[in-house]
Amino acid sequence: MAARPVAAVLPLKPKQPSSVLLGDISHQSHPRLDDCCSNMPSGCAIGKESSDMIESIPCTTIPDLEKGITSKEHIILSVSGLTCTGCETKLKRALGSLQSVQNLKTSLVLSRAEFDLNCDVQSLDEVLKHLGKTTEFKCERIIDRGSRVDVIVSDAAEFMKQDWPRGVTEMNLIDDQSVNVVYDAKIIGARDLLEHGWDRPLSLAPPRSDPTLLAGDKHVRHMGYMTILSIILTVPVLVLAWAPLPKHEIAYGSASLALATIVQIVIAGPFYPKALKALMFSRVIEMDLLIVLSTSAAYIFSVVSFGYLVVGKPLATGEFFETSTLLVTLIMVGRYVTALARQKAVESISLRSLQTPTATLVDESGANEKEIDVRLLQHGDVLKILPDSKIPTDGTVIGGSSEVDESMITGEPIPVEKFPASTVVAGSVNGSGTLIVKLTRLPADNTISVIAGLVDQAKLSKPRIQDIADRVASFFVPVVITLSIITFVIWIAVGITVRSQSGARATTEAITYAITVLIVSCPCAIGLAVPMVIVIASGVAAERGVIFKTANSIEVAYKAVNVVFDKTGTLTHGKLTVAVEHISSNDYLPLLISLIGSNKHPISASVATHLRGRGISASTVTDIKVHAGKGVEGLAQGLTLRAGNSRWLNLSSDPQVQSVLEQGYTAFCFTINDTLAAVFGLEDSLRPDALETVTKLQERDISVHILSGDDDGPVHSIARQLGIAAQNVRSRCTPIDKQRYIQTLVNQPGHPHKKIRTTTIFVGDGTNDAIALASSTIGVHMNQETGSDVAQSAADVVLMRPSLSSILTMINISEKAVRRIKFNFGWSFVYNVFAILLGAGAFVDARIPPRFAGLGELVIRSGNITMDVFLDICDTFFFDRLYATILPRQNFPSNNTLHELGVEAHNQHVRLYYPLQPSQWAASSSWRRDDLSRQALSLFLITWLFGVLMYFLGSTLLYHTIYNKSLLKHPKYLPHQTRLEIAQSMFAMPIMAILTVPFFLAEIHGWTKLYDFPSTANPNIQTPLNMPWKVWTILQYPLFILFTDTGIYFIHRLLHHPSIYRFIHKRHHKWIIPTPYASYAFNPVDGWAQGLPYHVFPLLFPLQKCAYLGLFDLVGR
Repeated sequence: MAARPVAAVLPLKPKQPSSVLLGDISHQSHPRLDDCCSNMPSGCAIGKESSDMIESIPCTTIPDLEKGITSKEHIILSVSGLTCTGCETKLKRALGSLQSVQNLKTSLVLSRAEFDLNCDVQSLDEVLKHLGKTTEFKCERIIDRGSRVDVIVSDAAEFMKQDWPRGVTEMNLIDDQSVNVVYDAKIIGARDLLEHGWDRPLSLAPPRSDPTLLAGDKHVRHMGYMTILSIILTVPVLVLAWAPLPKHEIAYGSASLALATIVQIVIAGPFYPKALKALMFSRVIEMDLLIVLSTSAAYIFSVVSFGYLVVGKPLATGEFFETSTLLVTLIMVGRYVTALARQKAVESISLRSLQTPTATLVDESGANEKEIDVRLLQHGDVLKILPDSKIPTDGTVIGGSSEVDESMITGEPIPVEKFPASTVVAGSVNGSGTLIVKLTRLPADNTISVIAGLVDQAKLSKPRIQDIADRVASFFVPVVITLSIITFVIWIAVGITVRSQSGARATTEAITYAITVLIVSCPCAIGLAVPMVIVIASGVAAERGVIFKTANSIEVAYKAVNVVFDKTGTLTHGKLTVAVEHISSNDYLPLLISLIGSNKHPISASVATHLRGRGISASTVTDIKVHAGKGVEGLAQGLTLRAGNSRWLNLSSDPQVQSVLEQGYTAFCFTINDTLAAVFGLEDSLRPDALETVTKLQERDISVHILSGDDDGPVHSIARQLGIAAQNVRSRCTPIDKQRYIQTLVNQPGHPHKKIRTTTIFVGDGTNDAIALASSTIGVHMNQETGSDVAQSAADVVLMRPSLSSILTMINISEKAVRRIKFNFGWSFVYNVFAILLGAGAFVDARIPPRFAGLGELVIRSGNITMDVFLDICDTFFFDRLYATILPRQNFPSNNTLHELGVEAHNQHVRLYYPLQPSQWAASSSWRRDDLSRQALSLFLITWLFGVLMYFLGSTLLYHTIYNKSLLKHPKYLPHQTRLEIAQSMFAMPIMAILTVPFFLAEIHGWTKLYDFPSTANPNIQTPLNMPWKVWTILQYPLFILFTDTGIYFIHRLLHHPSIYRFIHKRHHKWIIPTPYASYAFNPVDGWAQGLPYHVFPLLFPLQKCAYLGLFDLVGR
């Protein structure tokens, strides 16, 4: 037994990179690309920041010439309490002010902070204390290094003091009964660790959730409880303020004061220390300060007013405790909805949920089965994969055969055949056969963990557009406070000089305007415009087999002007076969196979496979050197051996070589002392999706290029098959040639028609592509079993499956993400401008009362939500559970994908609103989501219930703000009219919902001519959306208004026909003095008929969805 380490955290030796899928990208130490290519010729500089990887190793000693030896530790913190961009700014300033913190990255959406900590300057405990003092945030460390396991043990603190076995590197106390043990899995396995001779028994602790999701769940629950409490306390205050109760002002005021005080202390109280600490320590003026100022002003004014009432000198305005309480409640509702939406978005793209919790352990013969927790797997284990079960971790098949669905990892829906020697990846689903698999990677380092790490890396990185959003948000709050003060001063002046009010009355009204301006604005929406989209887009891309390693790649990929492909292994399968050969003597072949046998280059590997198939055995070759882009060199028995391309060997003019090249084959030559000993002609086949991908790229006005180290004949043959212009094709390229060509494209003048599109994408798969990947704007690595770890490190995007169609997926996701970001910016700007103008009283009579100003937190986050998105959300949260409960349940096989559950029909295009995955209830419901009758019922419930909600919300808001209540005394106002209006509306709304469902079904299933955006229209179909200069984008607005107004006019005239009027339309004219509650108080057929033009127009004419929503709302008003 080894002596216990002196320190709790010991330095670890970084593991060597692995050659299997994706290497150890997210968990291990990585060399800079400059070091990887240090043996390249001069001028091969790497100028790309994204090639530097963050080192996730504890306390690694880093030499410093001036300071001697320092120790650094990579820290990941889960942060509770991040609610807005102001909170993130405060967190960054608090951590950034510490000299010990370097390479800081934060994520509001993930509630996470990452940084390198200089252990010599400051300890982690000191950093956490500093955060608690300056920010009020609660932080928990996430351990991401090495293998780790949670164990249950009595007296955990005492347990940690005993000697640790060799291989255990760290222990962290979780609570009194549990410890987190970090260990080197290559030295000691998890089961061996539990069975070690400890002084007390150990048992495996229950698995802990993803720390990011766990922190989010806690925050959502806390916000939910506080919101419910705030509603419970606010409702009595509203009743006392608005209900026509007997006059007991002091009694009612006392009750309102008590309830409002509880709301101000318990619910709004946490805002005070956060706002003050942000102002004092971080010098950040954030949204919390606006909430504190506005609610405090309303509450304090009401307390003072109530005091005047008690002493018999009531103010003209009276107290308005309902303003402060309703304000706080609406803010809490808005923040709860935001937190819930953010959490659901993160959960929906949590790739770690693909990890199965158990595995079946067997011996190599497949006997002695034992089911264990997947956390107890260790190197050397053999697993049995039963039919229709998930594969627990990466491995190699040693027995059995089956077809495996890898769509959850690669996005490829076609099952892949597996047989002995095939590799399998974690998270994929076995088919009908049984597999015996030998473990190659533990769950902590398997494909799921690596991909999740890469996706998290993209979420933590920030695109350039985020800097703009952060700068705008940082100036937003001071500007709003300034505007609030200006509004206060102006309305005092207007009240005294224009309206001849007393100073007290003018001041009181001015306060209400100032409060509204303070709270109605929403800087959080500006700051969240980018990170929410980046998180969702990176998750959606990962589900489709595209891994964005940086957020900047998401931002710029859609701007691509040039896409440059490597040929071998990228456009082609890379599985070359020898078609012709010329060999001077078979005695030389053992030397050749020894020279190239271990080389991974596709050409060398193909020739070696061909020779092994002929039964050639290797001899001895020494001093083997690889020349990138050229070939291989070695020595044997005093002879100089070289194998590679004909240019490097100066054999291009040799008759045998020319014969091979003229036939369009790739020539591979072998020389002994510069004398040709053999030449092989190899051929390759195009990938099946290569032509379609290149064609679609060219349809998008993207110039397609080929760079290859192969000879002229094969390269130009491939280019002709794909329709790529000869001037865009370069053969016989060295890595330096590829770099220079790409730099020329990157630096060339912009596109003649689209000047902003200057991006160059390079797609490659080999080590010799690493320089080109790093030199391009976006380097895309096509991952496959023979892929290069160096190329993966240099790339910005990794394609998890060798399919060129993923390039289109990458560009489409980028385009939709950027559009969504721009929409978010536009919506936030428009909302804030009009909300502040309304709150400040710029339109005089039309204003937002201060008590309803908190609705801004809810309205600004709603955005542009269409009916099909409503259907997805309601399916996930409600209808799946409802139908699975009331109808017979059905257990689908575990390998059902999204497509098989019937959801993919709704998600043919990448949707960046709420890409929610189906819940477990969807799989158990016998009524599939794509069933027409189910969709009809769901749409009816959505239309009816949401309509009722909006009816009461809108009518009540209008009734208490704009409606002239003096009309209630008009002689034509009917007795109990409001009650009658509500009753008639409740009768009409479900019937109208039934009549409208067919139109919504048509819109969801694509039977109408509604489009997302002009560029998503099929370029092969000529529609108004393809017209030059997007003429239809402008014409659709006046045409829609003309069509609907004309249609409604004639329908309305028809309804006045005597035979129709008395049965249908007469009820509409019943209300002489209508209130806002009369908005649906008519015959349902009447309302449906007058709404027909809105639904008929998209059946006849193309219309953008965003335009449809805006016009529907505008014309409807």
